[in-house]
Amino acid sequence: MKNILFLTDYAEHTKYIYQYALRIGQHFNAIIHFGHIFPLPSPSVLEDDYGSNIILDPVLDNYLEAQFDLQTEKLKDFAKAQTPKSHQYLIGDFFIRTGNKTQEILDIANGEKTLGNLLSSFFIVNEKI
Repeated sequence: MKNILFLTDYAEHTKYIYQYALRIGQHFNAIIHFGHIFPLPSPSVLEDDYGSNIILDPVLDNYLEAQFDLQTEKLKDFAKAQTPKSHQYLIGDFFIRTGNKTQEILDIANGEKTLGNLLSSFFIVNEKI
């Protein structure tokens, strides 16, 4: 085992689960990559003057860019806070993905068997903390 993908939703218990991933990473000298999946916003629907529905996309590109930045910083903060300094060499990359969390995890488990395929399906932020 060379790589571990640790997905988080930032719930309170996540830091305890991460300690298990950290111990596994230490044992196998595996790099831990951090990932987060966040939902896409629902578009707003309005009715125009003729009674037709108009879907207003809430400036999705700007929203996604801001969310990628925000979620990446949260992942970095989590990794730094939960990983002892003596083991920060185990911290790998940070990955952000959008969509339905359950469906995205199932897609990862069912269709992306290799880490290379998995990593290519994430928005990769190749920065260290």
